[in-house]
Amino acid sequence: MVKTLFNLQGVGFTYGRGIEVFHNLNLEIVKGESVCLLGANGSGKSTLLKIS
Repeated sequence: MVKTLFNLQGVGFTYGRGIEVFHNLNLEIVKGESVCLLGANGSGKSTLLKIS
């Protein structure tokens, strides 16, 4: 049986003046998986963690 530890469905985020960072983001992390968030500065890595 797969145990889901973290699940996001349909997440979106837009900064003040319409700068879209995510749109309809889906993410599932199951027990035993390793995950790494990579991206340029300002691409939304910290924002994703803060809103989750």
